[in-house]
Amino acid sequence: MNRRSVIWNGLRVAAAIPFTETALAQTPAADASSRKVAILSEHLQWLRSGDEVGRACVDMAFDALDVTIGPSPSHVDPSQVQADLPAFVNAIRGHGVAVDTISCRVVEADSSILENVLATAAGLGIKSWSRQTYRYDLAKPLEPQIDALKPGIASLARLSEKHDLKLTYRNRAGAAFAGSAIFDLLELLKDLDPRHVGFLYDTGQAALAGGIDSWTIGMRAAGPYIGGVAFSDAVLKPTINTDEGGYFTGTPEQLNNFRRTPNRVNYGGGGQANPWQAFPVPLGTGLTNLPQTIGILKDIHFQGPLEIVAEYPNGGAETGADSISLPRAMVLGAMKRDLLTLRAAFGRTGFI
Repeated sequence: MNRRSVIWNGLRVAAAIPFTETALAQTPAADASSRKVAILSEHLQWLRSGDEVGRACVDMAFDALDVTIGPSPSHVDPSQVQADLPAFVNAIRGHGVAVDTISCRVVEADSSILENVLATAAGLGIKSWSRQTYRYDLAKPLEPQIDALKPGIASLARLSEKHDLKLTYRNRAGAAFAGSAIFDLLELLKDLDPRHVGFLYDTGQAALAGGIDSWTIGMRAAGPYIGGVAFSDAVLKPTINTDEGGYFTGTPEQLNNFRRTPNRVNYGGGGQANPWQAFPVPLGTGLTNLPQTIGILKDIHFQGPLEIVAEYPNGGAETGADSISLPRAMVLGAMKRDLLTLRAAFGRTGFI
């Protein structure tokens, strides 16, 4: 086990320590002036009932939950949303945990189901919903694909306006994803009302897509279209293939065959184009610059919802699994550590 692993495991254990009955009773309540921070219910799908999820939020000191609506094992089945969502949300709120946002996995083709989801959410006082961004076909010209997205986005914005909700698209790093560099998707949003459509700005994904602080330009440009912020973190690591302990030094033909070697992922080195791979990590341990991010949020007068996305290895919770391979206290402790890291950054910047 390397030094980073030892340190991180130690932090996870430390974060888990408060999850005893005595220590939980001594955990102070969140300051009333603090901005609410949500955790994704997707990370808690190994807890099945709303009551269990609500207790877990309290244990971690989260004061809000972003409810994921999608296929099983999601807590809310889109086809049963009129029954499932109110029951789940009311159970969460019964623990003093706010539910103001949902993450929706319903595709536009399921228009009647999506309409039911949004109508039910609005009836519960939920204010915004997010969805994943679109994929480009990199084998085809990009400009026609970007233009083709506009009618669908405008239609969803109108649907959001109908239900007095805000739709936010979560950015994702990578050439295949619309909005990875912000400006392509921002161009499509600029003629739409930012009260009803915008970005769920993912800090870790933005940092991956825009190194050396170039992400700050996109964030500032998006300004009023940043409808929510998902705090995540990630690192880039070189994944250089080696041959007999050294860099690959063969011919181009040999290199091409080397790429096809089974069981190799994200090839790099030996003249290959991109010897780097992205890895999600706990908040505050990667590329995300929390003080700088929060400083920009102050500059653009951001007032939207905040959440934490915990996609680093965490016993299966990171992938939305319905069971976990680590102790409950350790899984919850890791996410609580993310929240404490964010709260500390808030305090240093005066964002509360």
